[in-house]
Amino acid sequence: AQVPQPDPQPWVSFSTSNYTVGEGDGSVTITVTLSASSTQTVTVDYETVDGTASSWPDERDYVPTSGTLTFAPGETIKTIVVTIVENTCCEDNETFTVMLSNPVGANLGSPSTATVTILDDDVCP
Repeated sequence: AQVPQPDPQPWVSFSTSNYTVGEGDGSVTITVTLSASSTQTVTVDYETVDGTASSWPDERDYVPTSGTLTFAPGETIKTIVVTIVENTCCEDNETFTVMLSNPVGANLGSPSTATVTILDDDVCP
């Protein structure tokens, strides 16, 4: 008798590796996708990492976030919302990274990191 083979694991990744958000926009929504729907629950961890943008409270450009996304069977799209902090500093555009790790029920696809660029909206003298 033929033993049924399990479905191949889907790939989990960001929909794109670069996002841009205005400093005054309030937040940025980052999309994570599965390459195919699964018959099982899939989870993947995420976290933000400072680049030139800071998550430190005294000079915060964005609110750091981390957690686990859970794809129920059949779901293929999840989003991460990162809060952007409006400040009055005259500064260059700044970046931070969001990273995926520890997938369960899926393989880590590419891109597994996404760079977010915050466009400064302050008028510099």
